[in-house]
Amino acid sequence: MINQDIAKGKWTQLKGEIQKTWGKITGDELEKTKGDMKSIAGLVQERYGLAKGDADNRLSEMSSRFSDSAQRTSESVKEKVANATEKVKDSLDRSNERHRPL
Repeated sequence: MINQDIAKGKWTQLKGEIQKTWGKITGDELEKTKGDMKSIAGLVQERYGLAKGDADNRLSEMSSRFSDSAQRTSESVKEKVANATEKVKDSLDRSNERHRPL
């Protein structure tokens, strides 16, 4: 099964890459697999006569690229949220200091 990050954010892109590489596989067929890479490898083997290992390896390479991309995106978002949170805290602290009774 594909990584949850891919399923959430990259499935459409991965599906497009699979279709570009193996055009005999339709979008509907890919949707029916629900992202299960073993099922997708089975489709590739069936349509193109590739050995199981070859189909698995090529799909693993593809999904790894998208997984790495999703991981980098996730880390970037986390960093931006942490920075924004820190700025909000600083702003609130400054505001509280200005409004303290003397």
